[in-house]
Amino acid sequence: MIEIGGFGSSSAGRRSQSLHLDESSKDSYIDKMHAKEISWLCLFPLIFSLFYFIPLLFTPYSPYNYILVFLAYPLFVVLYLRCRLQHEYALGYIFAISLLAMAVSVIHDGAYTFTWYAAYCAGYLFTVKRSLVIMLYLGGSLWACALLSDVPIEYFLAYRILPFVGLYVYGHVNQKILRQERIKSEKNRQIKQLAAIAERERLARDMHDILGHNLTAINLKAQLAAKSGRVGDIDKALKEIEDVAKLASSALGDIREAISQYKRMGFYEQLSSLVQLLHDAGFSVQRELINIKLDARQESGLMLIITEAITNILRHSDGNKVAISLSPLSSNSNEPQYKLSIKDNGSESVFRPGNGITGIYDRAQEIGADINIQRANGFGIDVIF
Repeated sequence: MIEIGGFGSSSAGRRSQSLHLDESSKDSYIDKMHAKEISWLCLFPLIFSLFYFIPLLFTPYSPYNYILVFLAYPLFVVLYLRCRLQHEYALGYIFAISLLAMAVSVIHDGAYTFTWYAAYCAGYLFTVKRSLVIMLYLGGSLWACALLSDVPIEYFLAYRILPFVGLYVYGHVNQKILRQERIKSEKNRQIKQLAAIAERERLARDMHDILGHNLTAINLKAQLAAKSGRVGDIDKALKEIEDVAKLASSALGDIREAISQYKRMGFYEQLSSLVQLLHDAGFSVQRELINIKLDARQESGLMLIITEAITNILRHSDGNKVAISLSPLSSNSNEPQYKLSIKDNGSESVFRPGNGITGIYDRAQEIGADINIQRANGFGIDVIF
């Protein structure tokens, strides 16, 4: 789980809660918002309701019965659509559809088709356990329709039960598919949210690395300027102040570059700038570096590790020497391995891990490097990549 700043147990609970379906929705109904998004699909199954009109082609009706038959159909459509879109009243609409089917069956043999759609809604909107109870009732309604319209039992089994059961199963399968889509959509939303959080965390680490280094250098230069001014060396004080201005400008530029995907100078040029800061602070620096080709990800990660390590030395070291080396390692794998080492000769023995050290480990993990930090006989760091 990724947490930043104020992200605590309450926000974690909200994220955990959003990853799960609402219990009432899981146990009874499809999520309302998702149903509205696909509500146009409600109309497609109505194609099969045309079976309602087939008996009109073979059986004569009185004008009064014709009117009743044709008026019953739009009433059924309204009940069906209401059932699909107003889930909280679905059970009542299913009951109303079954009553309409039985009532119209007295004068019209095709009214049984209404129960098909009640069965579909039962499978689509309810859990298996609840929908099976509803199906028992609807099966009785379908049987009542057959009795009221005096249909032979063979015809009833072949042409009414099979579509009735088939539409119920189709509705239940459709429910599962739509729930899976909803869960998938929710997971994708969560992934995007966590990616955005991770990106903000990465940007925060970058700002810490960049500003920590530059502000340390500005502080050092400002102290040197003040010291030179107190002893009357105005020229040196002015030079240090000019360096402070340059460093501030550089910090502003670094921030702009970080935001615009780090349009940075080369790895070795940046390293030379950091070495110069060590020289300015009174450290002698021993460099043993080989030239290797780094990809953008490695270059960015290593440079930020080096920046944090040197910043740590400038802030806390009481030594006067720093050794920086980059050398190849013998490896049995096909890909070459290298070791980056930075070490000073200070005597600090108390180790207090903070954001900087945590950032070093994070950077190493991002580029797939192994890292080892020592605090005995000075600060030392080895990065194997």
